[in-house]
Amino acid sequence: SSNGYRAGGDLGSSNGYPTHSNYDSGYMSTSKTTNPLAYNWHTVYIKYCDGAAHGGDNSTTVKAGKYELHFRGRRNMKAVFEELIANYKFNDATDVLVSGCSAGGVAVYEHAKYIYNTYVPKTANYLAMPDSGFFPEIQDRGKFITANKWIYENQNTTASMDPDCLKANANDPFQCNFAQNVVEYIDVPMFALQSRFDAWQTTCILESANNAQIEAYGLNYTQIFMDTFINGNNGNLHGAFLDSCHHHCGEWNQMHVNGMDQSQAELQFYSKHASGDQHLWFQNATYPCTKCCND
Repeated sequence: SSNGYRAGGDLGSSNGYPTHSNYDSGYMSTSKTTNPLAYNWHTVYIKYCDGAAHGGDNSTTVKAGKYELHFRGRRNMKAVFEELIANYKFNDATDVLVSGCSAGGVAVYEHAKYIYNTYVPKTANYLAMPDSGFFPEIQDRGKFITANKWIYENQNTTASMDPDCLKANANDPFQCNFAQNVVEYIDVPMFALQSRFDAWQTTCILESANNAQIEAYGLNYTQIFMDTFINGNNGNLHGAFLDSCHHHCGEWNQMHVNGMDQSQAELQFYSKHASGDQHLWFQNATYPCTKCCND
């Protein structure tokens, strides 16, 4: 299984972690030019190892070959914030940014509201910034819904789901596994970094390299994203840098929309996201668009 395979590597075990790691790049950079919003902020990196986008909350373990799998990503996340409050003066924070890419991006959609309501000082400025974490409720060749169903049934991810979403979907709580069904309940400032032609999705969900199929996927994806995240309930609190580069995560400051790169858009949205301010930086181009990745 995927979880069994990952259990022996850095995505499933801390045994191979180095004593020190360097995360000084992208939106964690200490360069003011690269990261104008948060270059001089304290930074905490929460490693991913539960196979459920930091959403697992199951005391039961599962055997996979020689490994015993633990599904407790939500507990790890909570423990980090409790440690920060107990020993690192997190209660004195004036500004808090929560971000992550891919599975980390899923976790931001999943936990941003809970983190704000539970741990963030009420006087602090707050922004959630999921990167490449908006995965649609689409089965396709990659059987993406089926894979998520296994995670849902085996890892007790319901514990990580938004309670308002669960209430609205009482007859089918699994719906709250997908960002498109959750974002209308996310009532905190959120700025998404997302490709319309996400490279992981075209490879692992669509499972196609056909230009016409990827373009059609991107058009449908854009419609879902706009309808739910930008124009749906609580959309007035949401913003996005929505690009047409074929990538998954990364590409920080490599693209420009209306003359602004991701870091400039993030900084502006953080400071100004009232209803009349700009919320969307939309690079609308047909697939494939090579120049979109470095314009």
